[in-house]
Amino acid sequence: MSDSGNNKIITGYQENEITISYALELVLRQRTNIVIGLVLVMAITLIYAFSLPNVYRSSGIYEVAGTGETSSHVQKSGLSSIAGAVGVSLGGGKTNKGDIIVETIRSKTFLEHLIKFDDVLPALLAAESYNQETKKIDFDESVFSIKNKQWNNEVPSVHQAYIVYRKLLSVFQDQGDNFIYISFDHISPEFANYFLNLIVDEVNLSLRKKSSIEANAALDFLESQLTGTFLIELRNSISSLIQKQLEKKMLADVSKNFALKPIESPFVEEKKHSPSRALMLMWYSLGALVFFSMIALFWELNRSESSPDSKSS
Repeated sequence: MSDSGNNKIITGYQENEITISYALELVLRQRTNIVIGLVLVMAITLIYAFSLPNVYRSSGIYEVAGTGETSSHVQKSGLSSIAGAVGVSLGGGKTNKGDIIVETIRSKTFLEHLIKFDDVLPALLAAESYNQETKKIDFDESVFSIKNKQWNNEVPSVHQAYIVYRKLLSVFQDQGDNFIYISFDHISPEFANYFLNLIVDEVNLSLRKKSSIEANAALDFLESQLTGTFLIELRNSISSLIQKQLEKKMLADVSKNFALKPIESPFVEEKKHSPSRALMLMWYSLGALVFFSMIALFWELNRSESSPDSKSS
């Protein structure tokens, strides 16, 4: 390539090059419009942020009660497969009790049980605001009449409630310490605390009942097997299993914290969890500043290119 060609490319590149200082100069030409736009965005953001109700989070940390291990006598005796065939569980292998608890709490069936308690469904689907003085929830009268305790339209289904429930609920088991962390968000700190305690109490009660029913069924099955068995080794295994099931039934009958033992119980929170209005204002303002600056830059570039001076040059 010739020297004259190189000079043309370099010259063209230098003419079209935009330095940071030049871009800043172009943007500052529109600083008045940028400031006006930024103030408008900040005002709209503040109005929107303060229109959002405060949300409070009630949370608790729980230890899984029991190990979930099963006696080796079940597998050695071969009774597990026989019991399974007749619909009786002797607890074969190892079961992760934490997973069972977490999935139970997350289930739609469990929520269907919870919304049968007074004012739970309205608090989930019709809560409009929270009165700090009376410590009560103000309901949307167009949806739910608090005076008559009736829904103005059809009673919401469990499917509708489940969408809100899963949005407000957080439950998981930490794989490091094996503790279960549960939290629930609501505009009322009292209801958030009440509902979280209700979840824990009912999952304990539900799994207690389930365990007691399984233990009774297993005892009936094992006792019937014991009466028809004459082999000493097998009778010893069955007797050991009967003892295990009696212990399981006793634990289910007397233990209140059958599934979850509280390590840190939930409290009625005094400080809101969200929204963070200062953070909202900062991010929206920063985004608006970048957006308006880019518009101002392109506006000034197009105007300079279309000006008579640039055409004559």
